[in-house]
Amino acid sequence: MNKKKGEDELSKRFSLVREKTELSQKDMAEKLKVQKSVVSEIESGKRDISKNVILALVAEFGVSADWLLTGEGEMFRENHTLPASSARIPVLRQRVSCGPGQEWQDEDIVDGYIEPFGAFPSLRNAKLYAFRVSGTSMVGAGINDGDIVLFDAASGEEPARDDLYVFAFGGAVYCKLLKFEPLERKIRIYSLHSPELDKAELVKELHSGDPSTIEDFHLFGRVLAWLHENRLMWR
Repeated sequence: MNKKKGEDELSKRFSLVREKTELSQKDMAEKLKVQKSVVSEIESGKRDISKNVILALVAEFGVSADWLLTGEGEMFRENHTLPASSARIPVLRQRVSCGPGQEWQDEDIVDGYIEPFGAFPSLRNAKLYAFRVSGTSMVGAGINDGDIVLFDAASGEEPARDDLYVFAFGGAVYCKLLKFEPLERKIRIYSLHSPELDKAELVKELHSGDPSTIEDFHLFGRVLAWLHENRLMWR
């Protein structure tokens, strides 16, 4: 599948969501917190769907991320109108893999909320989401099976830097160490079974100019903190 075809199909699925929810472009834009022109340009194929819009469709409308990214499965798991907020962060029932990869679950999309940032006013305007981790391949970074990882979706708009990220690839969602090689146009994905960075295990290497990478790789945001044994661990 070439890039253009993949973008067209994603735009069509976006339009189907709006039609199914019976919203005007203006109302859809308000729900997604974007300009009306953004919705119009996505539907006409003039604009790619950003990861912030993908996250908003998942959290706000209960859209299946698997269906949105691949066209497979059901459009909705269950409808929700649950805005993301740094003061009240939705914990998605979907588990994000610190292992071989975790497919999207056919379950209610929001499992609950956490409100850990009352003492951090500077973070109240951040676009924060949380996933519960499944797997142990990031224990070297201090992230264990069952921990809740908090990530800032707004950080995906910044220039990429080597760090821990939540991202989707091939329809599965991961929390891994990403290293970016701009000159080689490569993205390297690592697991951390030990705290020594030089012992990081290379899981996969992507070429950022490859159409299949552009189509399948979605960077959701940089990991800010995680909840571990009732403790908030900051990076």
